[in-house]
Amino acid sequence: MDLLLLGTSFLAGMLTILAPCILPLLPVIIGGSAASQDRARPFIVVGSLVTSVVLFSLILKASTVFISIPNSVWSYMSGAILAIIGILMVFPQVWSQITHSIGFEQGSGKLLNRAGQQKSSRWSAVFIGAAMGPVFSSCSPTYFIILATVLPVSFALGIFYLLVYALGLALVLGLIAFFGQRIVMKLKWAADPKGWFKRGMGILLVIVGIALVTGFDKKIEAAVLDAGYGVTTIEEKLLDKMEDKGLEQESDEKEDGFEILKEEGLDEENEIVEKKSEEKVAEIKIVPDSQYEHDDAVALPIRNIKTNTKVRSIDTKKILGGGPPKDGIPAITNPKFISQKEAKVEDDVLGVYLDVDGDERFYPYTILVWHEITNDVVGGKPVAVTFCPLCGSAIVFNRNVKGQVLEFGVSGMLFESNLLMYDRTNESLWSQARGEAVVGDYTGTELEVLPMRLIQFSEMKQKYPNAKVMSDDTGYNRNYGVYPYGDYEETERLIFPVSVSDKRFFIKEIMYVVGVDDKSVSFPQKKITEGSTDIDSLNLTIAKNGGEIIVSRDGKEIPGYYEMWFSWATHHQGDGVVYDDF
Repeated sequence: MDLLLLGTSFLAGMLTILAPCILPLLPVIIGGSAASQDRARPFIVVGSLVTSVVLFSLILKASTVFISIPNSVWSYMSGAILAIIGILMVFPQVWSQITHSIGFEQGSGKLLNRAGQQKSSRWSAVFIGAAMGPVFSSCSPTYFIILATVLPVSFALGIFYLLVYALGLALVLGLIAFFGQRIVMKLKWAADPKGWFKRGMGILLVIVGIALVTGFDKKIEAAVLDAGYGVTTIEEKLLDKMEDKGLEQESDEKEDGFEILKEEGLDEENEIVEKKSEEKVAEIKIVPDSQYEHDDAVALPIRNIKTNTKVRSIDTKKILGGGPPKDGIPAITNPKFISQKEAKVEDDVLGVYLDVDGDERFYPYTILVWHEITNDVVGGKPVAVTFCPLCGSAIVFNRNVKGQVLEFGVSGMLFESNLLMYDRTNESLWSQARGEAVVGDYTGTELEVLPMRLIQFSEMKQKYPNAKVMSDDTGYNRNYGVYPYGDYEETERLIFPVSVSDKRFFIKEIMYVVGVDDKSVSFPQKKITEGSTDIDSLNLTIAKNGGEIIVSRDGKEIPGYYEMWFSWATHHQGDGVVYDDF
């Protein structure tokens, strides 16, 4: 048990109420608790809220059914519940009239009817607290650490940390609600159960409910952040200490600011041999078993992968379970294609355009985001069209590796918040961002990056009328019209931690990346100007035509790809060059 995470979890729960996304809701806690002289009401509101946070967290983590529901849906539901309860507080006779007119006065109808009445307001307190649970479940970095990293590895420990977090939250909320009610009860004009104060509290609930439904609460949050307020920095500093504690045990070796992660015993004297079989030819790093008497360095999430975990080029302690198991996010193999006229794709949808020897194909992001890997054959060449939603990294690889055609699947694991693919030949793990195998017999083997374009469907139709479009008839039941990651791309929030923090750009800034002279060169996509620009310092030419970007040297195109800034900065601290002088 990590005592630092334990203390951070408790403190995070206490600080959550001061987070910018929670501040607009504090009046609901105070008003919902003080709307009645029932001394139990504050504890009911807080208890139901905390219970809602825990249950909501477990439901989201335990079931993939809810992955297709955007965060806005939960805001709509919470806002609607608060607004309805507020209306009942302002006009308590409304619900009685409705239920009486439709004859719905028995069972649950009678129960809800009583919820709007002063003498039996405890049910409304339950609904107020429960409605805010989903909203409260998105405001703490520590909360996401527990949910995304601890819980998948150890369910019992994850539950314990989550309950500690909830305890800290309940303590502060309980004190606020308790003393808020006590102050109100001492004010005679506020203690009148039929007076204007209670109706004012109802109006407050309606206002907050409307703010949640319309998204106005997000504007308040943005204004608070712009003003320089950020209590979550306390949590982030504690989490950084946890990270530093873990990194102290790793290699100190640095090169140009990039941390070289070498396993103990893996050095330049490792023997490289060629292992041949009837099915594959690959370079294998042979490591004496005596150097790995105890394989504790292998992270728990990868112990169910059937590969040689003793051969690896990364610190496997940084490998995290992403939630879904191996193939829980199903890769597509041999996708179907249809004409542009048949395709039901909105014009503003981004996608990967690929042209191999005149065979033109378009892979919509709306499908890639649900499957992450598409194994295809284009122009006779086996390719893997890959997309990591957490990193915004869209990369196309050649699947022909040393004469062996590999088929890739989604491992369900992440390294530095990036997709780890696995090949179905020997289940080596491949870093999508690095384009190479990092665990298993293929370790050190690099994939060839192929030229591609990332453009909107409308532009693709104009420029490439003969291109076929990947069909949403994938054989899987997915809602391809819904983006499953909510507002992830627009916020500073990372669901999974990374070891590098580079603030030169907005962390989700999309970079266009090319490999040049053993260096990874990145360009901020939005800064690239229309037309052609010569970059003398790099001996490159970068051209932009609409949404298409091409980098070339001496007239020859250099294959590139797209990736969020935080991911590129994390994976290429040592071999990275940034150019933004446009």
